[in-house]
Amino acid sequence: MTGYRLQAAGCGPLRRFCAFFLACAVVVTGAWAQGARPSYVKVAPGATPVKAAPGQAFEVPAKFQIASGYHINAEKPTFDYLIPTRLEWTTKDFKLIGIEYPKPEQATFSFSPDTKLAVYQGTITIRSRFQAPRALPGGKAALGGKLHYQACDDKMCYPPASAAVEVPVELGKKARE
Repeated sequence: MTGYRLQAAGCGPLRRFCAFFLACAVVVTGAWAQGARPSYVKVAPGATPVKAAPGQAFEVPAKFQIASGYHINAEKPTFDYLIPTRLEWTTKDFKLIGIEYPKPEQATFSFSPDTKLAVYQGTITIRSRFQAPRALPGGKAALGGKLHYQACDDKMCYPPASAAVEVPVELGKKARE
């Protein structure tokens, strides 16, 4: 019996190595798979340039298409542990005044049959308000950003992701009067 205990104790380093190897394989596989995972939300095609005049406020409607059979959590999800949808603008030339998210749908799913969750499905429009700088040469610019979201289907949720957003802006030569 003593030999068995020594033999079992001797397996400790091997078990730790196997556990470490398995953990590394999971992390590497997960990182590799992120590049190949499907996009559940896409920027809706056909974005027309937004017109802006120096020093003036303007609105940017950004449309997103959520893949059929999927939903994303609302900007203010039902529970704190759910990952909210968030539009992040990275452009520094224009001052962000505010973002208005659409009213979410209240829906139930097989993983939460008794609780309605605040979600977005189908095509949604998120409206942002910006102020153009006063000193702004005429021409064209672009507002860039990312939509951060977590897509789910009727059975499960997938890792958080983001979709790149770029909205063309036509700049006027002087402020409107």
